[in-house]
Amino acid sequence: MAVNINSDVDPRDYDNLYDLGEALFLKNKYNQEVDDILKTETIYEKVKYYYDIKKDSNDPIFIAKPNLFGLPFKPEPHPDYPSPWLTVSYKQFYALLKALAYVLKKRFDLEPHSRVGIVSNASPMNILLIHALWLNRCCVIEMSPKLSNNVKQFWVRMLDMKMIFYDYTLSIFNEEKQNELNEKGEWIWEWEYPLKEDEYDLSAGFRGIPMFFMENVEFCEEIYQCSLEGKSFVRPGHKDDIVLMLGTSSSSQAIIKNGHCSKMKFIPFKAINCGHIFRHFLYNKDNLHPKVMVVAPLYHSLGAAWSTGQIINTGSPLIFRTQKKYDIGFVPEVILDDIIETKPDVIPLFPFNYVEFKKLFDENHPKCEIWEKGIRSLPKRCFLCGGAPPNYDVMCWFEKKFNIPINNACGATEVGLFMYKDIDKPQVPGEISYLSRCPWLHFHLERVSDDPNEGELYIYNPFKIQGYATRAKKGEFYESTLPKIRVDLEHDELYKIIDGLEYYKTNDIWRRSPVSGDYGYVSRADDVINFCNGLKMNPLPFESTVTYECNDIKQCCLLLDDTQCEVVCFIEPEWSKIIMEDGKPFDTTINPESLSREDQNKLKKIAQSQVWDSVYQVLSRSSQNISNWAKQLTIHNIYVVDYGKRFPTTDKGSLSRRVAKLEYSEVLKKISKLINGEIDSFDEDIKEEEEEKEKEKEVIENNNTKAKEIKTKDSTTQKEISKEQEQEHENENKNKNKKSQKEINEEIQEAIKLIYEAIKEIVPSTPEFEEFNINAPFTIYSIDSIGTRKLTNILGRRTGKPFTTSTLFNYGTTYDLAKYITGYTDKDKFGKDLIPKSIVANKKDINSNKIAIIGMALRLPGAINNAKSFWMALAKGKDCISTPVKDRKLHLGYVNKPSHLLNENEHNIPRCGCYDSRSNVAKPSEFDAEFFNCLPEEAMALDPRHRWILETSWEALENSGIAPNSLENTITGVFLGINDSHDYHDLMKENGITPPIAAHSTPSGIVGRLSYFYKLFGPSFTIDTACSTGASALHSACRSLQFGDCDLSIVSGVKYLYTSNDFHRTSIARMTSPKGRCATFDKDADGFVPSEGCVTFILKRYEDAIRDHDNILSVILGTSSGQSGIRQSISAPSSDGQVINLKRALHFAGVDPSDISFVETHGTGTPLGDAIEVNALNQVYKGTHTSENPLIIGSVKTNIGHTTEVAGLAGVAKVILSMQHKYIPKNLHFNTLNPEIDIESIPIQIATKTIPWENKNNKPRIAQVSSFGLQGSIVHIILQEYLPEKEQNEPKEPKEPKEQKEQNNEIENMENNKDSKDSKKEEDHILTISAKSPLALLELSNNYLNILESMEDNNENIENLCYTSNIGRQHFNYRISAIGKNANELYEDLEQKIETYEQQIELSKQQQQQQQQQQQISKNNHGLTQNLEVYIENAKNIDISPKINETVEKLVSTNNIFKQTFENCESEIQNIFENISFKETMDDTVSQLYILSFYYSLQQLNESLIIKDNSSKIIYGGFGFGELVSIVIGGGLNITSAFTLIKLLSNDKINENEISSWYNQQDIPKFQKSAYISSLDKVFKNGDTLSQKDILSIMENIHEIKNISSFIENYGNKSNTMTLYSMTGHNEEIKKESNSKYPNLSITEFVVESTTEKSLINQFIMNEYNQGKTINWDIYNSRFENEEGHQKSLQKIELPNYPFQRSTYWPISLNN
Repeated sequence: MAVNINSDVDPRDYDNLYDLGEALFLKNKYNQEVDDILKTETIYEKVKYYYDIKKDSNDPIFIAKPNLFGLPFKPEPHPDYPSPWLTVSYKQFYALLKALAYVLKKRFDLEPHSRVGIVSNASPMNILLIHALWLNRCCVIEMSPKLSNNVKQFWVRMLDMKMIFYDYTLSIFNEEKQNELNEKGEWIWEWEYPLKEDEYDLSAGFRGIPMFFMENVEFCEEIYQCSLEGKSFVRPGHKDDIVLMLGTSSSSQAIIKNGHCSKMKFIPFKAINCGHIFRHFLYNKDNLHPKVMVVAPLYHSLGAAWSTGQIINTGSPLIFRTQKKYDIGFVPEVILDDIIETKPDVIPLFPFNYVEFKKLFDENHPKCEIWEKGIRSLPKRCFLCGGAPPNYDVMCWFEKKFNIPINNACGATEVGLFMYKDIDKPQVPGEISYLSRCPWLHFHLERVSDDPNEGELYIYNPFKIQGYATRAKKGEFYESTLPKIRVDLEHDELYKIIDGLEYYKTNDIWRRSPVSGDYGYVSRADDVINFCNGLKMNPLPFESTVTYECNDIKQCCLLLDDTQCEVVCFIEPEWSKIIMEDGKPFDTTINPESLSREDQNKLKKIAQSQVWDSVYQVLSRSSQNISNWAKQLTIHNIYVVDYGKRFPTTDKGSLSRRVAKLEYSEVLKKISKLINGEIDSFDEDIKEEEEEKEKEKEVIENNNTKAKEIKTKDSTTQKEISKEQEQEHENENKNKNKKSQKEINEEIQEAIKLIYEAIKEIVPSTPEFEEFNINAPFTIYSIDSIGTRKLTNILGRRTGKPFTTSTLFNYGTTYDLAKYITGYTDKDKFGKDLIPKSIVANKKDINSNKIAIIGMALRLPGAINNAKSFWMALAKGKDCISTPVKDRKLHLGYVNKPSHLLNENEHNIPRCGCYDSRSNVAKPSEFDAEFFNCLPEEAMALDPRHRWILETSWEALENSGIAPNSLENTITGVFLGINDSHDYHDLMKENGITPPIAAHSTPSGIVGRLSYFYKLFGPSFTIDTACSTGASALHSACRSLQFGDCDLSIVSGVKYLYTSNDFHRTSIARMTSPKGRCATFDKDADGFVPSEGCVTFILKRYEDAIRDHDNILSVILGTSSGQSGIRQSISAPSSDGQVINLKRALHFAGVDPSDISFVETHGTGTPLGDAIEVNALNQVYKGTHTSENPLIIGSVKTNIGHTTEVAGLAGVAKVILSMQHKYIPKNLHFNTLNPEIDIESIPIQIATKTIPWENKNNKPRIAQVSSFGLQGSIVHIILQEYLPEKEQNEPKEPKEPKEQKEQNNEIENMENNKDSKDSKKEEDHILTISAKSPLALLELSNNYLNILESMEDNNENIENLCYTSNIGRQHFNYRISAIGKNANELYEDLEQKIETYEQQIELSKQQQQQQQQQQQISKNNHGLTQNLEVYIENAKNIDISPKINETVEKLVSTNNIFKQTFENCESEIQNIFENISFKETMDDTVSQLYILSFYYSLQQLNESLIIKDNSSKIIYGGFGFGELVSIVIGGGLNITSAFTLIKLLSNDKINENEISSWYNQQDIPKFQKSAYISSLDKVFKNGDTLSQKDILSIMENIHEIKNISSFIENYGNKSNTMTLYSMTGHNEEIKKESNSKYPNLSITEFVVESTTEKSLINQFIMNEYNQGKTINWDIYNSRFENEEGHQKSLQKIELPNYPFQRSTYWPISLNN
């Protein structure tokens, strides 16, 4: 019976073990046994559970050699095991267990919670005894026979044990005396060391420890006899009982001296912990009852888990290895023989066991061939390894030799198993030793380096212990279920609070693989040193070697300096070994406090010199892993700790690096400056230096204040870039005109030489000055991004002026930079002539250029697939970057190296942004091919990017409230941003799949497919401008709309990451971050993170969107697209180009820079790119904002990474959501400002937290979005918040005369009263839901339930919801409709409809199994269908339902078509009859006229509401007076003729002559529709006419209702639906007849008593809709409001998107 494990469970979400176990093991596949086991909590419940199942079973539970089966066992041979193996059955075991529990109670009367020790080999008797003690509610302590006897006694003391049971393995005395005591059975082992005063009350007693030989003959015979008599005893116990204790290594290796014991640690296990079966399910998914070989001793956690706990956990049998009763050794040959003979399912072993196996095979043991064949036949999950990591070479050998992996595991006795080897996972090369997280645990990696995948491991464990156990001291307060025992020792040291939960501290550093998600062990915490260049070095070998070999060094610790470039060696000398200047050792009796600071410094310098000599000697002669540190250390890197001070250590005595970093932070900063040459000597007096700094700071602030005062008086315009240069440039400008051209040229020439010399210093290979090209870009001379930093530093020092890297990028040649240095740059660099005049920018006409964004759909990293999830990620400051998903090739080539050391095809990108990083979203391999009309082979060839575009285009249209089929044959444009990546095409090729021609997998193919799918005639473009692709597509779409090329635009950008092919290139170019994050604007920014996604918008001209009541998300005021001109290289950014383009965008938008309050920057996290972009902003926005109203900037790339082609659109989406929520999200990974960035000039504020986005004077918020391409493309977009006109410009009330004001107030009060009355009359609204399949319909319907539940909570109006569902969705064949006045009513009705629909589906399935020819009742087939509309009415004694009267009144007041038709009928009736009114008391004649008028008017309304198609045929059936109704509706009589016929009917008897006369006077028309006349039992088809005889017969029988059976018989079997119209209650007979013969026939009643509160017309519309009719929702929703007479004002809103029913379409190798 297999267990299906759900690995996506977060244990922190569960407060009890059953719910957690249910989520882990029962969610994917239910298993009754697992459910039952999980419900057991106490040891007794677990024992009883398997006892009830196995008590009469003869299957073996113990398998062992005869020598292990003495009394009380009666073993027998078993056919599954060869001789001499014997077995004990479950039946015998449970009888003995109950008997032994009884005997223990009878002989020893152990109190509940007594601690009982067992010293024994792993034997059947030991297992039986443990379980019997548990039934006595005792706590068992398994003790190793190898423990020294005095340590055993101290175990008893520490845990206050009551007694010890033992077997032959215990040897205390000589053999003779020991045998004598064994035969005696019970005796006292006297204390070897006298008890202390606080031990006098030990449970064992003052004299010694009660001992009992568990194999005593008399004892065993008693057990056997009691089993025959059925004796038993049990104490049920509690789940929180401590039932087992295990000693840690500190306990087993304890040292006893003079009656004192070293520190011991014991781990207590509760019943619920000891009995948890999670680990067993993990290893035995396919077999819940594996045969387990008992090899590991029971006092070890491995043995406790797989032997002691096996029977209570799974009721599984145990196989005991061959051994002597007193043997506690391991013989590999014997174990291998046992394995071959017994074929166990699980073999838990220690690493050394596998080493011994390998030795046998290396030595070619004669049995190797037999062993190999036998092992190969075992289950692949058979071999387990615990206790320590197995040898890597042995693991590889074992798997290669036997084709069976070693299931390695990692755990701690304190926390249990926390990692295991998941052998079902595909093996990642190089990760054979990596382990998977146990799914019931939660891991927290606390980063200890810049590598986000490496850190100190903390574990949340729901089975955690409280602490270590020991005997409580008198007077201590504690909580424990064990009397006198504390179980919470060192709790605070064991756990750390993280997110409000306790996490166990492993003190280990682990690395999480970005490929598989598994973990590899690195080292202990606080070990690894990570240099800023990516170099990692483990300091432990160096520290241990130096401390060991240098007798003048007591402690040695390596720490990184403040720049993370240099390592500092902190040394605590062995001061007694330090030789002073006089040649004598330092006198350590000197009091440290007596030394002055000067004395300390002098002493430390002497020590520094001596210890450096010692260290250098070690480095010179040590092994390679030590000598590597020689490259890192000089005497300047040595820091000696003050005399009298100790270097920080942990409680365990090891170095505490974290504490040291805090304590010596200032020292590290100063040493950084010393090493880098910034200071000449190290000033030890930190306090004095800090005081000097404060003084300097105060002087600088005073100077700045004076400068500001001068600046305020002088209002000269400031044009230059740097604040420090402003005054100097101003003075220079005054004298420029006085200089000759020759003097200017000489100044520029000097600057050129200065720049040249700086370049030559950086790049010695630079050609001589005579050959140096001053007009060439700097890149020609190898000045890369690092060289740029050096060049700016050199120029800054030599000129005394501050330079930034962005300066060099703006002035990309030596000549341009020289002109900048000398101040002879062009003043008006960005002239007005750069603004084209083709686009209207007159503010009077600005609305004509506005573009509305009315729809949006998303696929972004971190499973973001809608606006809500995107905003939640932004608002919470979520980093959506993760390790690469496992089913792609993104991990290939990843190495943890600096960029400059990468080899070919290697990269150092540890994380990236993948959409499907979480399991709650569809994989790119999944696609709803049927929905998008793709054949399977066509869908298989469809690039994932094309799939995303198709899906998001549909979702965006739905989001805009536009039914996609309404776009057919319209001038709608498609503008897609996509590159020419062919990764998916290559993948198909690799797998031998040739895409069909219809796939059109090229970039142009998807834009064509989109236009083809939606049947569009507008422009259709693909665009590729690198990282600005999506923004360029949006710009092009805006222009197309502005120039009238299209009326609606679908804009999309897409990027999909499948392989790491491009990662090498971006890594070596240092474009991407080795740290796996975008730290935009931060000094530690080191590149971007590659990400994927798709963003799609629906655009419309603003005035059109207003006209169509669209749900406007935001307004585009203006866009501009341009290039970067000349710069340092084609891939280098340019402030000039950005400034020019931004000014054009602002001009097109008609806004001033001061109007912009937020800028969504391109901000990729490259230090130079960020600085250049902000520099461009400074040039445009300088002085337009204030410190109280700064320009806020941010970058969405800090959340989702760089989505390249999608980046600009993702920025737009972020701004839209920020405007809607009126908050600007936090810019992540920002700690310290990039020193190259100036944020004071505008000024700028970087959003370091999510902040409110204020707007001024209730004006719409305006933002800028920037997007740049690698090749120089620049796009700027100006967005404005959409506010309805009434919100934007609230008119101020004019002052009124007092009388007028009072009169207006009176009118206002009257209006308010009127509104109050109307508000009580809520109107019903129809919600329509449809899908292409029943499953999709149910899923979508449940999504609407969620929406309605939220609306109900917020008391929201539902009319716009229903309106959008009617008008803004494409209606498919599978349908549900619901009705209600408010969210509560609508929810209840929809919930009922869903339940009914589910029942119909289930019924349909059953009926299809019985009768395949029947069609599914809820599906409207694409072929011709037949529907029945039956009118069945009395002609006498008619009682019109009040419901009908209400419906007529409602329709007359709200619908023009019905009103006009009904009033025309009344007019005709007045012409034919005298003194007849529907408002007076009705007799039969008036009722007949009323019924016919109503149905006729309803039909006319139906004609306008129901759009006809040729896919269905209607037969109108008439019974009784309903015959006349069906004739009129079928076109066989006009309404006037029918009224006159009713006049004849008013006579008591039908006169044939009157009928003849009447007939001759009428112009009898031909039927236009089929109508069944029951009195004639005949159908009149299109073109037939009624004869006089037909009329006579109808009139004679109009009072009778007959031929129902004939009608159902002839037409029911061919029809899908039947609608019954009856005001006089004759539906039951026809329903009964129909249900008995054709249960698949769907029947709807026009008037149903249970729904009389609902409008009949609404019910009718819903019925027609559900039957597949096409409703003209425009007509329906254009109805007039009751009493007020004006048309309803409805607005489109956001609704749930269509739930695609995806299947997997992904290349699979043809060889498979």
